[in-house]
Amino acid sequence: MPVPHRPIKSAGNANYADEVTDGTPDIIDTEVDADFNTLYETLDGKIDDDNINAKPFLAFKKIVYDKLNLTGRIVPGDLVSGFVFPPGSITGGPGGSIGHRTITVDNLQIGASFQAFTMVTGANRSLTPNVETVCAETTWKTRGGVFFIFGMLHAGFTVAATGTMNLGVALRLQAPDSGTAGVVGGSVLASQTEGMTSFQSGTWGGSLPGVIMAFSGLQTDGSTLRAQLTGTSELASGLSGMSVWEPNIFVVELA
Repeated sequence: MPVPHRPIKSAGNANYADEVTDGTPDIIDTEVDADFNTLYETLDGKIDDDNINAKPFLAFKKIVYDKLNLTGRIVPGDLVSGFVFPPGSITGGPGGSIGHRTITVDNLQIGASFQAFTMVTGANRSLTPNVETVCAETTWKTRGGVFFIFGMLHAGFTVAATGTMNLGVALRLQAPDSGTAGVVGGSVLASQTEGMTSFQSGTWGGSLPGVIMAFSGLQTDGSTLRAQLTGTSELASGLSGMSVWEPNIFVVELA
């Protein structure tokens, strides 16, 4: 409400001293009542921003914060854009900031449940017999959680006569990343061998699929890891050459 003023008295003044000066020494009961009624009405639940001192040099005379009862009264519009709650200012959740099990799927951004989601397709290449070769690889920064690695490729081969052909497929993890691409390294998380035996004489060709999966985790938070999909052409009877095409490696780390 607007700042109230004392009612004007019979001689045209707000103060009694001015009334006496102007020749009206009487204190009239209705004028006294008007003064008090104005005061009581102002104090009777009508004090608002208009009645709070806004002069900068008198800022210390404003109502101090700890005298305000704001419980249940703060609304979203009271907070400026970008406001961040100090750690521990809200109780009841992890770190004192978010209520336990209160975030729903609808409130997550797309991809927020993954720390890493990467896919790399390697180049088509020939395999040297009995030499493990990097076919595809990728790196990512871990949070130390669980991650899954998927690898797949196709291997084409040429057979000069009847015999057996084998393809060795492996997933490797370098933790931390060695920083050198194309060099086989780290530990083997999973490996398998695909094979085929030909009973047909003469030269002919064929293909073998290679699909493999592994999971791991609990690496140093913030470190960079390297995952590798490797292939090995195992020299066998009748095998004259093997190459791989469309080698792919996928890494998914949960948030």
